[in-house]
Amino acid sequence: GRALASVSQQLRHLRRVGAAVNIVYDAAGWNALGESPGWMTLIGVAVLAALAVTLAAAWRERRLAKRGGPWLVGLRIAAVAAIGVLLMGFERRTVVEEVNPSRVLLLTDRSASMALAQDGSTDAPTRAAVVGAASEKLATALAGEHEVRRAEFDVALEYRADKAKGPTGAASHLGDALARLLADYASTPLAAIVIASDGGWNGGADPRDAARAAKLRGIPIHTLGVGPLSEPPLVTLRDLAAPTRAAAADPVRVSVTIAANAAAAKQQAGRSVTLSLQPGDAGEAVGGETLTFTLPEGGGPATASVSIEGPAPGRYRLVAALDGAPGAAAGGPMLSTEIEFVDQPTRVLLAAGGPSRDYSYLRDQLQRDPLFQCDVLLQSATGAVTQDAQRIVAGLPDSAEGWEAYDVLVAVDLDWRTVDAAAQQALADWVAQRGGGVAFVAGVVSTPSLVRQGIESPLRALLPVRLRDDPLGLGATGDAVSEPRPVRLTRAGEAIEWLALATGEGDSEPLWRGFEGFYSETLPAEPKPGATLFAEYGEGTAASPLLVEHLYGAGRVAYLATPELWRLRKVSPEALTRLQIGWLRRLCEGRQLGAASAGVLLFDRPRYDLGDAMAVRFVERSGAGGGVRKLRVAAGPDAVAEVRLEPVEGQPGAYAAALVADREGKWAATLDTPSGRLMASAEVALPTRESDTRTQNAVLLREIATLSGGRYLDLADPEATSRLGEIAAATRSVSETRSELGPPDVAFARRVASGSLAVMAGALLLEWTLRRLWLLA
Repeated sequence: GRALASVSQQLRHLRRVGAAVNIVYDAAGWNALGESPGWMTLIGVAVLAALAVTLAAAWRERRLAKRGGPWLVGLRIAAVAAIGVLLMGFERRTVVEEVNPSRVLLLTDRSASMALAQDGSTDAPTRAAVVGAASEKLATALAGEHEVRRAEFDVALEYRADKAKGPTGAASHLGDALARLLADYASTPLAAIVIASDGGWNGGADPRDAARAAKLRGIPIHTLGVGPLSEPPLVTLRDLAAPTRAAAADPVRVSVTIAANAAAAKQQAGRSVTLSLQPGDAGEAVGGETLTFTLPEGGGPATASVSIEGPAPGRYRLVAALDGAPGAAAGGPMLSTEIEFVDQPTRVLLAAGGPSRDYSYLRDQLQRDPLFQCDVLLQSATGAVTQDAQRIVAGLPDSAEGWEAYDVLVAVDLDWRTVDAAAQQALADWVAQRGGGVAFVAGVVSTPSLVRQGIESPLRALLPVRLRDDPLGLGATGDAVSEPRPVRLTRAGEAIEWLALATGEGDSEPLWRGFEGFYSETLPAEPKPGATLFAEYGEGTAASPLLVEHLYGAGRVAYLATPELWRLRKVSPEALTRLQIGWLRRLCEGRQLGAASAGVLLFDRPRYDLGDAMAVRFVERSGAGGGVRKLRVAAGPDAVAEVRLEPVEGQPGAYAAALVADREGKWAATLDTPSGRLMASAEVALPTRESDTRTQNAVLLREIATLSGGRYLDLADPEATSRLGEIAAATRSVSETRSELGPPDVAFARRVASGSLAVMAGALLLEWTLRRLWLLA
């Protein structure tokens, strides 16, 4: 009974999942005996002998039991037949026919270029929107005969069953995505692959190789092209980089990037951009410069820099205007940013464990620069000492009032074990609540000992990296490695003018490429989640973080893994000065913005690539935020949303929201508090590789379709809808049906055996009884 119930339950499950279930009967015993001629002969002889005995007995009893003779013969034959049924070994089995459905894969491009307009104009739908609508129509047409599955690709492939993420990828690895699809569905009936893309391919394997492999497996690849086939001459302003705050009468370094397509580069040799400083009260411009660009051959970005003399203290708007010659992008020939000029010097506390070269060079530089005030703390100096600084202090401040005298702390291989807990807590509060900046410079003397002993809070929370002990003690020996380790800037680092050390001549990082590198060995370090890695040094798997930064409350905290910046003097003393000054200016941004009574609102970076993760942070000052947690974020007039600011763990009064840079242009965050309105802004630009995909690569899409036996369709074709139907109709089902024989039904076999034995025994017993009644035995 339990076995029968189990089989019934399995049958119900199979019918529920859509599998076809049939019942078959088979003589398993007869089939087994048929494979052995000897047994078949023996059984045949036995049957003939039984029949002969039955007939002989019937002949002998014909006169004594004239009426009952046929009954006796029938009972004997029934007994022999029951034995035959047992020998036949009848079985009942289930046959399950499972259908492996035909599948069609819809592969959608989600790289950043898909955020561009379909026909190149500013009011046209994006490529992603056009592709989404076409994909839905095709999926509906295919759903009758095929199981439609969806995937998206940029640098990597991702399957999805819900809403598309949208165009955010920094590159298009089309060949890798196709190869991954073919590998994942190697044993699956695949009727076709449909690619919806602008044909951008700027990394990874050649998609034509995947198309040839698909042809060998009989899988056509249909390509749906989107984007203009050609575009008019176009020059756009891509980026305007300038500090948000600068000292009055201090030269301000401004960088402008323009982008030109191939048609514009072919028609004209150069363009110009006019920079002007406009007072906040909308008065006349107080200064300006004109930058002349030589458009790169074949199109692409071009960058130029200039230094603008700072005007009188006040808030100004720096405006970059592209000249009005033909080819300027409609609606996009102007960029602007705000700069506040102040006459207050940046106040730096320079603290070091010992008189290292970085300490000495930075101390001298700050002492000579009238835009800085520098106090020093040298732990190795005892008694009466003399230092070329404004003031010599004996220890780090241990109160909020003490830290208010500074904007930035630079700690060069400082022995934090001698800094008491009160001073460390006061430092953390100053950074989080007052926007102070801290630069941790690791060294080979104090830093390894500190890590080995264990970094305690709040210092551990302040650091943007997790430091681990060096089991070989390399960091504690002070020995330098024999070969220098070259420096490599990350994408985030290349976007910072003072770190990229650009010359303004179109070369993005000439000084770093000519720099041999650093020698000092460092402790293993890992950037914390949310931290930004600006530079690495070393190559391959041996590369380690060089410069890491994160936001801590209202302030910025940076970690530099080596005390060897002085080696840059061999390449360019001016470059070292520019790097040091730019770094200190960046670290004190939170301090400069911290004057608002409600607190500070800021993005973690001033510029992002399309698709990057963005973080905006609000730090309230002593509850002045009034508990407001709703942030209004605008990325253009038609993309306004409200996001919720969530508390940052371990940082009281700090709140953050995570965003995705899914739209080009200026992003503005606004927070209304009882004390007033706070604002922050950032720029989002198309990644360099994706910005070159301004037109549809129809040649590549056609090649992929032709090589695989598929079809190419330009979605701008007026007959695109009907041709989508043709593609669906031409995609034949390749579903497979598989039959699987289930186990024998034990209950059925038991019933057959029991019935056969009952018939045999009953027939023989009745035959014997009748013979006794008729006096035949």
